[in-house]
Amino acid sequence: MNWWKRIKSNRLVLGFIIFDILALVALIILNVVNSFRTATVDIAVVPFDAIVRINGKKCDNNSSYNLHPKENVKVEVSHPELEAKTFTIDLKKGETSLVRNFLVGKNNDFSYYTMKAHHQDYLQLEKITSFFPDDEKLQDFVKSYKKKIAIFDVLPFEYAHYDENYNYTEYSVKRSEECEETLCLEIVDVNGDNEEKAKELVKQNGFNPDNYKYIYNYKPIVELNE
Repeated sequence: MNWWKRIKSNRLVLGFIIFDILALVALIILNVVNSFRTATVDIAVVPFDAIVRINGKKCDNNSSYNLHPKENVKVEVSHPELEAKTFTIDLKKGETSLVRNFLVGKNNDFSYYTMKAHHQDYLQLEKITSFFPDDEKLQDFVKSYKKKIAIFDVLPFEYAHYDENYNYTEYSVKRSEECEETLCLEIVDVNGDNEEKAKELVKQNGFNPDNYKYIYNYKPIVELNE
C-alpha cells in the first residue's frame, strides 16, 4: 500500500505545481494585455449617480481607467431623471482623456440642480463649468445661481425695533428647512403682517426677493418663549 500512498502524494504535489504554473501563465497574460492599455480615461460627470458607458461597458463615475488606444470611442451618459448624452473621445497612447460632461432636463432645464437633495451635484457642476466656456445656458445658470445661493452665507436677516410709543416690532429671515428647493427662506414674524417687510429686508441686503420661495411663520412672543 506504500506505493499507492506515494502515487497519491505525487498527484497532490503535481496538482499544486500545475496550479502554480497556470496561475503564473494567467498573470503573465494579464500583464501582457495590460501593457497594451496605454491610454487613460478620467471620468467626472454630473450628476454623481449618472450612468457612464464607454464603448458599451459600464464605468464608475469619478474614476480612472487604462484602456487600449482608439479613436472615436463612444461615451454614453444617462440618468433616469435627465436627458441622456452621447459623444465620442479619442484615446491616445500615453495620454489621459478627460470625460467631463453634465446632464440636464428637457429643453436645457437646470432645475434638477436647484433641489436640496442635489446640491452636491450643483457644486460639482460649478467645478466643471470651465470645460464648457461656449455653453451660454450653462454659464448663465451657474453665474445666476451662484449669486442667489450666496444669501446663505449672510443669513439670518433680523429686524427688531421699539417705536416712540414702545410698540415692539420683530421679524427675521433665515434658511428654511421645510422646502425641497434650495432657494427657500423662512420668515419668522412676531407681530403678524410683516411678510412684505421681511422680503424688503432681503432686498436691503442686496438680494432680489423674487428669486426665493418663502415659508411664512407667525410666531408671537409668547410662543417663542415656550
